[in-house]
Amino acid sequence: MQRSTLMAMAVLAAGVPLAVVRAAQEPPADRTPSFPSQASAITVDAVVLDRAGAPIRGLTRDDFTILEDGRPQTIVGFEARDVLSVRPAAEDTTASPLLGTNVGRAARSGRMLVVLMDDLGMTPTTTQQVKTALERWLRAGPRAEDDITLLTTSGDIWWADTIGAGRQDLLAVVERLRGKREARSRSELTMTDEEASIVEYASPVGGEAGDSQGSPGTAAVGPPAVTGPPLIASSASVLDRVMRRFLDQSLCFICLSCADPMASCRSAAQSAAHLINLATRRRLDVLLATIERLARSLAPLAGRKSILVLSEGFPRDEGMEARYREVIDAAQRANTSVYFTAARGLTGESGYSADSRTAPAPGDLAMMNVEENLLAFAGAAQLTEETGGALTHSNDLAAGLERIATDLSAYYLLGYQPEPSAAGKWHRLEVRVARPGAKVRARRGYRAGPPAPEPVPAGKSARRELQAGGARVQVVVEVDGSRLQIDKTAAGSKAALELTILAVARDRPTVLPLRESLDIGRRPEDVAGWLALFREVRLPPGVAQVRATLRDRAGGATGTVTARVEVPDIDAPYLSTPLLTDRTQPPLVPGEPPRLVPTALRRFTHGRPLHCQYEVFGFGGRDMPGVAQVAGGYTLQAEDGRVIEMVPPTLIATDGTRVVRRITIPTERLEPGAYELLLSVEDRLARRAFSARAAFVVEAEVAGSP
Repeated sequence: MQRSTLMAMAVLAAGVPLAVVRAAQEPPADRTPSFPSQASAITVDAVVLDRAGAPIRGLTRDDFTILEDGRPQTIVGFEARDVLSVRPAAEDTTASPLLGTNVGRAARSGRMLVVLMDDLGMTPTTTQQVKTALERWLRAGPRAEDDITLLTTSGDIWWADTIGAGRQDLLAVVERLRGKREARSRSELTMTDEEASIVEYASPVGGEAGDSQGSPGTAAVGPPAVTGPPLIASSASVLDRVMRRFLDQSLCFICLSCADPMASCRSAAQSAAHLINLATRRRLDVLLATIERLARSLAPLAGRKSILVLSEGFPRDEGMEARYREVIDAAQRANTSVYFTAARGLTGESGYSADSRTAPAPGDLAMMNVEENLLAFAGAAQLTEETGGALTHSNDLAAGLERIATDLSAYYLLGYQPEPSAAGKWHRLEVRVARPGAKVRARRGYRAGPPAPEPVPAGKSARRELQAGGARVQVVVEVDGSRLQIDKTAAGSKAALELTILAVARDRPTVLPLRESLDIGRRPEDVAGWLALFREVRLPPGVAQVRATLRDRAGGATGTVTARVEVPDIDAPYLSTPLLTDRTQPPLVPGEPPRLVPTALRRFTHGRPLHCQYEVFGFGGRDMPGVAQVAGGYTLQAEDGRVIEMVPPTLIATDGTRVVRRITIPTERLEPGAYELLLSVEDRLARRAFSARAAFVVEAEVAGSP
């Protein structure tokens, strides 16, 4: 079991905070851990369904049997999860779209579903159908507590939020979905992906083995009849079928004086099949890599995790068998189930073109349907079976989404302690339940030993990737040092961390990643304190998300938080989101006020001065000393709406280049509790008004505060 770590994140744009986040991933205090703490303990999540496909609830430890390599195992950890019966946690009164936190957060009350849309493998027509179905499901299907992640294989889309807080953002992201499958040439349109695979790799589906390699087989010598559609057309093999189609479309010719009159058609079909298979393999490589990355990122999270893949096809390429096994291994290690829904079913099955002069043979159409069912989704079938997911061929995408949501609603976590095993050895798993007619979905096995380490790019080069223009966004990450494993060396103590930051624009294909490995020295007196890390990205105007993940490489603890931010248009006037903090540093220049240090949680200790600072950008009279007339005031009110203090707008001193106001609130005159600061700003010269709200909590003492 992976430990969790307490961490914090603050996001700032143009030097002024846009969002602040402090995060902790830890079990709630009132829950007793059910599983062993040994690193080698194996946890299996199992979905148990009745004959109608509905989850079976109320099972106990004694109802289950786990077999590893055919040998029964002692179940040492058991937990029944029923998401629909969990009451949502009480709403945080200080919550804001700009704030994200999981400090003290209870167990997840909703389901976690990742929807991976293979836009590289979907045509525009299919994509439109997928968009419509997804939008309909997002509006009516999930519960408010469900955590939904949407992303594409191209990387153009990535967004994660709960339905209750982010439904409109998720719908806006779906609207941007575009199919990117390249248009095929006329010759490629006469051949399905499955036919291309059979033609090139000589899979004996519908014909003799080897007849796709150039042997005429039982093909008739001489030209086929082209005087009109025959009542019955037949094909001796897949290659024969494709060659006749090429001839029908005038893409090849018949050579009556050649030993093989159809040599031109044979060569054209095989060349086209090779090009189609190259494109399919490139797409599969990206799809598999995305699933593997997702599984690794989901590994630290507790509970059942599922990835739903939407694609027109997911074949099994024998030349990529090792790659399939790597992806299955990553999903099984992460206890993540992969589901697949055939997006192709939304637009119907393939067939001959409308202007074909040869009527399709009934036997050919039947074999094409068999090929699509057996080959188009063979890779998906392998992946879903091995990871405990399911494959849906139905053209009802909403039904496929509901199927996975049902599986996530009720499941069982089973833990056991395996015998020592050599690293890399594969172990087969089977979960049985003592209920007649019950069906169990669980991963089929696992590979012993730690997963292969992923390469981590150097911090300097990773940061350069983020300098993509737009507003400067500073990310401040804080981590609770007491949760880290400190390595003591001759050179001193250090913490080994891995930081990942993903900044994503909602309304445009902008995904900015940062990933780096850090070795940070820690003094003995600082080991139990908070460690702050500062990074900078650039984002375009509009709504964005910033997700930070910090992993303790030595101890394995991991924490992840997400903040929704609204990046201003830096070319238009705007008011920054206020910075609230009770931490300061000495000024760089004597006589100036202390520097404010951003904090990641708007919970402040009673008795310490609370500072609020904001800045006005694009004000009237800029660069004209003595001309600008910007005034600011505020109202401080309690959670119940009671006004504590009201300060009318007064002119903000400025030299004509910047308009910055700092407010200091003595918290000793405030009772512990929740408050809200309402800011009002007037640009009297430009006749503009701005406003902002900042919620915070005053506590008698902030446990573990930096």
